[in-house]
Amino acid sequence: MTNVSLKEPCIDYLNAYENQSDREAIVTNKCKIVDLDLVHMQKGDVNFAGTYNLNVNKNSKVSAIIAWFDCHFENLKNKVTLSTSPYEYYTHWKNTIFYLDKAQTVDQGDTLKGSVAVRQSKENFRELDVKFSYHFHAKNPVINPVIAPYTQLYKVR
Repeated sequence: MTNVSLKEPCIDYLNAYENQSDREAIVTNKCKIVDLDLVHMQKGDVNFAGTYNLNVNKNSKVSAIIAWFDCHFENLKNKVTLSTSPYEYYTHWKNTIFYLDKAQTVDQGDTLKGSVAVRQSKENFRELDVKFSYHFHAKNPVINPVIAPYTQLYKVR
């Protein structure tokens, strides 16, 4: 059976662009979950699901998944990208940090695999219901035992 809990993520700014300690806190590669065309998208496109596969790049502990968006304005004379990535220069927009109930000690070469589903809240159209499912795959499970597959629910307000 999968454990489930409901939490609110932290809306904050992790600044790996300028801050060495924030840069060191990110221990995996990045993975695009969805690509939306804001010019042609339909109202229902705000509801989406996708999978991810993150490779651990150093021995550490994973306690959160960070999410952000990049918005490309390509139909302008001078193309512009608004990014909330922790790897880009700070804007007033923030990252979303989804803290995990069960932090996992990881080694370089381990992977974090899972899926994410995002739905507009039925109670408030300005809120999102987010479901993360994840599973750690250890390169060496004898040395670094992994937690069972886990699902966590979040309310983004």
